[in-house]
Amino acid sequence: MLLLISLILLVLLIYLAVKTPGIALIASVISTAFLFASALYIEDVPGLIAAPFIIIITLITIISENRRRELDQWPQRCAKPLLIFFVLVATVTLSACFGIIMFFFGLLLMLTSVAIIAIFSTSRLSITSEVVATLAACTRQNMPLATAVEFASDRSKTEQSRTLRRISKWLSEGYSVTDSIKHGFARCPGYVLSMISAAEPINQLPQMLASLQQDLAEKAAQSRRLQPIHPLYPAMLLVIIFLIISGLMYFVIPKYAALLGDFSVQLPKATIILFQIIRPAWDTKIMPIVLLTGFIVAIIAIRVRFRPRHPQHPYLLSRIGDFLKWHLPFLHFFEFNQSMVRILEVLRLSLRAGQTIDSAVSATLSLDVNQVIRNRLRCFLTYIQTGHDVADSVRKCSLGKPLAWAMSDTINLTNTLTLLETVESHYRTSYNYKLNLARFIFWPMLIVAIGVMVGLAVYAIFIPIVTILSHLAGMYPS
Repeated sequence: MLLLISLILLVLLIYLAVKTPGIALIASVISTAFLFASALYIEDVPGLIAAPFIIIITLITIISENRRRELDQWPQRCAKPLLIFFVLVATVTLSACFGIIMFFFGLLLMLTSVAIIAIFSTSRLSITSEVVATLAACTRQNMPLATAVEFASDRSKTEQSRTLRRISKWLSEGYSVTDSIKHGFARCPGYVLSMISAAEPINQLPQMLASLQQDLAEKAAQSRRLQPIHPLYPAMLLVIIFLIISGLMYFVIPKYAALLGDFSVQLPKATIILFQIIRPAWDTKIMPIVLLTGFIVAIIAIRVRFRPRHPQHPYLLSRIGDFLKWHLPFLHFFEFNQSMVRILEVLRLSLRAGQTIDSAVSATLSLDVNQVIRNRLRCFLTYIQTGHDVADSVRKCSLGKPLAWAMSDTINLTNTLTLLETVESHYRTSYNYKLNLARFIFWPMLIVAIGVMVGLAVYAIFIPIVTILSHLAGMYPS
């Protein structure tokens, strides 16, 4: 009976999550608590299992529903931490009640939830590309921007059209393009918003939108390109293999050891080593803590990856991420080159618009770049305002020799613009070349390492079977 009531409530709450997310959020918590207490009172096991799924599915529906998404809408902001909390509680409860098997099930459920959220979040790139392309086309039309964007939204029910209508609404109320995107497209990537905010005051918005449209089109084409190895494949493969090996070491290998003990024979050396590594980690509760920590880190990484950054007032996690990316040897090169590409593009557009050197450098401070680079830009601006030579200021603030070379002749503006474009192309090409080179070197090495690990694990697991069969063949000769 409770199972039927749970299904009816689930359908009703999903409908409410689509229409009125706030009421659905409150009702799901009350309904889950009532059903769980009722099932516990009458000892209905299916009701106990079904009750948590009501609130989890309702929260997922609220998060994925974007029809009435605004910047400060509270149901979506409350649903995400509640979903993480309830999934963690469900996993810990299953592990405590049913042991390691249900812990594995709960862990796989969490990994599946993370994957689903990541898949839904990746749609941001396509929406951003569509919005930027539409804005770039509208700025070239001889009509008010708000009206052009309203006409371009074509009144359909897609997420892109709803986003364009929200942006048009803010534009029609007199807000700037930057503020309209900030309010109407809360999921806009931070670097896109920062580039638009830097170009709008200097009247270079059409050029910046065209450049962003080209960059986003290249990223979209790269994401659709067939890749022989997905970046998450090795990590997921290692996690699954580790869980399978842990289950075998926890349940199967001890029986093999007891059987070989009857023959006064020890386990093979490779099996003993693997057993001594994995079994104590689970017995001392170290491995569940490590896996739970890894899951929390994955959740935080997804949140940081898809959350819009605030360049002027960065979050704590953003500052920590910038620090790590800057000081890690391999990531430092990519972080510096990516930041310099954005800085050079804004400098070139600002100087082309007739801005002074210090005004152009000041415009770059609003960009979404690494905090270390931002501090160096402030140093660069301070030196220029105090009358120092531009090229010497670049060198003293460690902004790279190519930029110092490009800024060595600021009197001849045409020459400076050409040199800045050349340096920007150099950094962009170097970034793409090193990225592809790293992929071609790193992935084959990783696959070979995974193959060696899997081979050793398979050998350690199956060699006891061979040993048992050998002793049985010696006891009963043909």
